Amino acid sequence: AAEFVEHGEEWLGHEFAAVIKADEEYHDVRLAGNEVHELEIDVKAASLEIVRDERIDGIAIVEGSKLLDVYHSVDENTLCLDIKKKGKYESINNVEDAKLILRIPAHMEFEELDINLNAGALEADQLDAKELSLNLNASAAEIQELNVGVLDVENNAGALRAYGTIGEMLEVDCNAGATEIQIKGAYSDFNYEMNCNV
Repeated sequence: AAEFVEHGEEWLGHEFAAVIKADEEYHDVRLAGNEVHELEIDVKAASLEIVRDERIDGIAIVEGSKLLDVYHSVDENTLCLDIKKKGKYESINNVEDAKLILRIPAHMEFEELDINLNAGALEADQLDAKELSLNLNASAAEIQELNVGVLDVENNAGALRAYGTIGEMLEVDCNAGATEIQIKGAYSDFNYEMNCNV
């Protein structure tokens, strides 16, 4: 199992929690509090689900797979998560067996959100950020509701499906992949740049 400090202890001035089960109460349990404004996530050969939750006021890992190693650190206002299969499970091809659920407060908007997927998968019900960067390498991602100022996508042999609002700029670089982004509004409302190869 991933190693976390026990519930109630403090680390770098933050309250942290152990991985908690979905059926347990977690109203006040948090991995990092409201001082976190940026999130960097690296996923390798694993699956990540990001869920909005009105019951929490800080970021919490609610369910984790025993197949995963999860490393986290906080650098000023940035929470970094590194999620990957443990070495002895790397040969298991089903990323759904190596799944992590990350719960974030319903009201949270990130300054920057950076997600890198390598042979992984991402599901998110809603992502709010001033800047969102998605890097997909042989990976799949589906975002049901986007609310971002700037969206920057690099898709290398991956698949992305996203819906929502982009306030300022959309940039997509797609190499041998599939990218479907449905944006609210008219083409004339946006500045956009798209490059597709193969």
